Amino acid sequence: MVSGSAPKDQPHPVDRILVTASPAAYAPRSADAGGSAFGAVPPAPRPPAAHARPASTSVQAALRDLQAAVLGDQAHVALAPEVLAAVARHAPLDLTAYHLSRIAAWALPRHRLDRRFVALTLLVDQGAAATTERWRAEPRRFDDLADVFAATGAPALVLLGRPGAGKSTLLRRLEIDSAIESLRTGGPRVTFHVPLNGYRADGPGGTPAGPPAWLCERWLRLYPRLPDLERLLADCRVLLLLDGLNELPHRDAADYRRHVEAWKECLHAVVEQSPDNRVVFACRSLDYSAPLSRAVRAHARREPSARGSDHQRLDRGWVRRRLRSRRELDAAPGAGARRAAADRARREAEAAAALAKRLDALVRRGAAAWRDVEQRIERTQPQAYDEAVAMLRDLRALAERDHKLGDLQHRLAALRQRHAKKRAFIGRLDRAGFG
Repeated sequence: MVSGSAPKDQPHPVDRILVTASPAAYAPRSADAGGSAFGAVPPAPRPPAAHARPASTSVQAALRDLQAAVLGDQAHVALAPEVLAAVARHAPLDLTAYHLSRIAAWALPRHRLDRRFVALTLLVDQGAAATTERWRAEPRRFDDLADVFAATGAPALVLLGRPGAGKSTLLRRLEIDSAIESLRTGGPRVTFHVPLNGYRADGPGGTPAGPPAWLCERWLRLYPRLPDLERLLADCRVLLLLDGLNELPHRDAADYRRHVEAWKECLHAVVEQSPDNRVVFACRSLDYSAPLSRAVRAHARREPSARGSDHQRLDRGWVRRRLRSRRELDAAPGAGARRAAADRARREAEAAAALAKRLDALVRRGAAAWRDVEQRIERTQPQAYDEAVAMLRDLRALAERDHKLGDLQHRLAALRQRHAKKRAFIGRLDRAGFG
């Protein structure tokens, strides 16, 4: 299982990635010019000096630089947010490129997590016949899901936490640590992070495919050049990160229970037939995950921070590590340019934290957010149009985060059709990149 990628008092390998404001902040290396589509990752060259490499502007170069940073061949690497996003969207040709794409997907500051401010309580199911409290809280606290797996030996866990408590961030951290370990050790583990709010039928009124078929179809659609998910599961190589059990689309309580039962059967197939596979469900509370209790005896509950908000504490921890990296860079040649890059990275972190809060609020609001967009458009006023476009930008960021860009495109196409005669609004959409 994942053992963690660095001692917890040391910078995480992802902290080697400096997020710059623009790929033009540095001139690209001449060796990066041109090149074919990235396939197998070549050995990363070892730079002579321990300072940040110029910002990469191509997917091929960014993958090489990411690999160098993860393997410790490069002290720091500078990448622009749009380059990281391009690496995350890139269709990998092999599992090495896949692991690097997953690291890129969660390397932006808004996804970073300081484990010093994470507290997980292990809840163990004593069974329905328990004479005292059914769910016993273990006295030991954990700050990492990998440690919970190691302590319990369980093939499956349920991660509990209130909305906004950081469940998805913990799953992403586990995915990053697993990808880093696979890259460093050559291990076979492959992660698959799946938001369960996308588990629905293809058409209205239909019935969704069974969870195993749905997972395999989703994997094939996202990663058509990689080995089939069914084969990877059979080889006991998969860590499934199933995010949002309580967000499974359903008509009523009975329909929700049927869906959870189907996922429980999927869990049996994944971990009983192939015992080295691992599964984590993220869920709001025990009320939603109770139907899984016979299959998953161990639940990890995300506890609130002792003081201050989670976002404030996580951001402060990230900035402290970033400043430590900045001091290291100050001693290197070209320190002035790199200080400017670090300042941009800090501002990026602050903006990303604000965006993360807005996205969490959008998740809680659901369809009401789209109604607000429509109401602003109907006012036919310049300021209202600007507000609507700003909300659409956040909805696009949310769709990118949750891998639901297809749903967003359908909604945007319908919105453009409804308001096609509002030329001032359509012009704003086009200028904002919604063309």
